[in-house]
Amino acid sequence: MERIKKIARVVPYGYKLCDDNPDYIEPIEKEIEAIEKAQVYIQNCSYREVARWLTATTGRYISHIGVKKVLDRHERNTTTETET
Repeated sequence: MERIKKIARVVPYGYKLCDDNPDYIEPIEKEIEAIEKAQVYIQNCSYREVARWLTATTGRYISHIGVKKVLDRHERNTTTETET
């Protein structure tokens, strides 16, 4: 699993603190896959509907505003990765 240096106090949705070093975070595959599916669902559903689906699917609460932020961040990160 790829570890990433933590830059903020809050752990982003789709990640968890590393067990051996709390200064790093690692992705949670189930949540990352759900975020990728949510990008498709948002084309036909509201942010509130996607938030309910994500919460039910992953077991981790997320608000509709949180969904927008996560999808925006995920979109930026995937766009940046494909360009380089």
